[in-house]
Amino acid sequence: MLTICALFFFFLFCEAAVRIVGKTDIDGNFYFLGRQLYPYRMPIKAVAEKVKKYEELNNSTNIYDTVLGWAPRPDHSINHGDFEYSYNADGIRTQHRKDAVTAGPAEGVLRIAIFGDSFVQGAEVNYADSWGAQLERELQKKGVNAEVLNFGVNGYGIDQAYLRYKECGAGFSPDIVVFGFQAENVKRNVNLIRRFYVPETDSIFCKPRFIITGDKLKLINVPVPHPAMLGYILAHINTWDMLKYEKWYDESAYKTGGLYGSRFRSFVQYLLKRSKERLFYEQREKEYYSLSKEPAMLSLEIIRAFGEDAEKNGSKFITVHLPKKEDIISLSENKALPYGELLKKIEEKYVVVRPEENMLKIKKTYGINSLFWNHYTVLGNKAVARSVSEYITGSFIPEGTLKK
Repeated sequence: MLTICALFFFFLFCEAAVRIVGKTDIDGNFYFLGRQLYPYRMPIKAVAEKVKKYEELNNSTNIYDTVLGWAPRPDHSINHGDFEYSYNADGIRTQHRKDAVTAGPAEGVLRIAIFGDSFVQGAEVNYADSWGAQLERELQKKGVNAEVLNFGVNGYGIDQAYLRYKECGAGFSPDIVVFGFQAENVKRNVNLIRRFYVPETDSIFCKPRFIITGDKLKLINVPVPHPAMLGYILAHINTWDMLKYEKWYDESAYKTGGLYGSRFRSFVQYLLKRSKERLFYEQREKEYYSLSKEPAMLSLEIIRAFGEDAEKNGSKFITVHLPKKEDIISLSENKALPYGELLKKIEEKYVVVRPEENMLKIKKTYGINSLFWNHYTVLGNKAVARSVSEYITGSFIPEGTLKK
């Protein structure tokens, strides 16, 4: 009895402590030490507030797009701490928002267009330090009249990078199309509502996605629901006709009743879940990138379609591998990448530039943190730029683009 009473009062003490320290948002979602605990509640009120702010202020970095989900706000600049992000009238990241780009490259200029997520966009560095801008300078130093157009957008999946090429990039007639392959984006290809994939996000946007029907890609969830519709979709999630295509919706996370009302129990559950994720991390990651599973299969089909479209339009198609911090650590310890087989499969059809060697040399001399913040540091961007530059100058210099 004493043991039972002690455990009971210990439980009550812990429950009270978690409730006192934690915070509850307007939708009833509970956060403890910055972690959202089960049961989740649909963020309907929070989304409504963010949509209202988005519509009233009209100054967000990204705007709604019926096909892409979201795209950079044209003719717009914004500061994030020490970094400035500027987009010209065409939504291309540039040094200054008024920097115009002609429809086609000038005579004797090698035009390169780069596509992908925030690692392509150059998050956490100024434009001049992004690998796209550094690539342009590297090529010019080697005597190539080059210009690089940066179509990277934060949060994009492989599907959106491809669609951005079709919707925006192809019209600028690039000589070379570079797709930045950041492996985690494989998971984004099977996501429709950003909040299900990244619960802590402030994003109010939905996205399109592809499915494979027979041997063809089919685009669904287009037109992409406007942010003003997101609250309604969340409130009626079980009747949403697209729900079966949303990989990251976990119905059990929203289960209530019984012990689910205990905040302490939810925190213990969170700790157990995180421990399980760490324990089976490598196995789980390999599962995501398995060539027999939809995320990887879909990625390969999208990249194939991307490359075919680029080549039909007269462009050379190149993929550049964009490793994350944990990837470079694994490679330095002679461990295989969890998506290694997927990368090899891409290489069977297209050129894949691999900056790992340059990055490993830098890591050995200056340490891993010289390459990475959340994204690439200036030095990390330089490693990518140098690798792409080495490939282009060694393998692909169109006639007439060398400086005289």
